[in-house]
Amino acid sequence: MIRLKLFVLLLLALTSKVQAQNSTDTLCRPVAVIKELLIRAKEGDAAKQQVLILEQRISEKQTIIAALQGKDSVTVATYNRELLLVLEELASVKSVLKKEKRRRFWTGVGGVMTTGIVTYLALKK
Repeated sequence: MIRLKLFVLLLLALTSKVQAQNSTDTLCRPVAVIKELLIRAKEGDAAKQQVLILEQRISEKQTIIAALQGKDSVTVATYNRELLLVLEELASVKSVLKKEKRRRFWTGVGGVMTTGIVTYLALKK
């Protein structure tokens, strides 16, 4: 009888231990998993800080770009004004050159005609 009681007691103890192990009422995790979670959380915080730093750098770069674009627009406007002045000067030089070519042509024609007339008159006498 004692053996039967011991057997029943042992059977009840084993079944209760198995039930206790299968229970999911507690949130106990192994130490390695908890360490890994802590490392990931720290990495996440570091990543968030890096994102903030990068966003700050991006805003600084955008400010620099805007300032340079302002300077470039002033430089481009100055360049365009100078280009217009040069083009106007080129147009006036072209017109003067055209007049000079015309004057030389007619001077040459007059010289040839004068030489021809003088030669004719000299040979006629």
